[in-house]
Amino acid sequence: RNGTYSGEPGPLQHPPRGEQWSPVGQFMQFLGPRLFIEAARLTNIRARALLWTRRNPWKEVTAEEIGQWAGVQFLMGVYRFPSIAMYWNSPDVRMPAIRGAMTLNRFKA
Repeated sequence: RNGTYSGEPGPLQHPPRGEQWSPVGQFMQFLGPRLFIEAARLTNIRARALLWTRRNPWKEVTAEEIGQWAGVQFLMGVYRFPSIAMYWNSPDVRMPAIRGAMTLNRFKA
């Protein structure tokens, strides 16, 4: 693990003949689930070292949560608001995809 990429570039697989992937499907072909698994593993290692206390133990993140967090980041880049809390708390902002992905506190953790 010296930081050098050794995989093949491009999609991991191709859609069946005559079909197309959704935008999310295409996106996932370039990232792949291994990225989220490794990001979760490293996040948990770092968080345990920095954040864990007896009164406030670190709640491990999963690869699925890392994927949701990345999706929230992506949507925040598309739909820009003055503060992060607005995506969850503003009655004028309707972002069910973000609200449904995770709580504001979990996002900030």
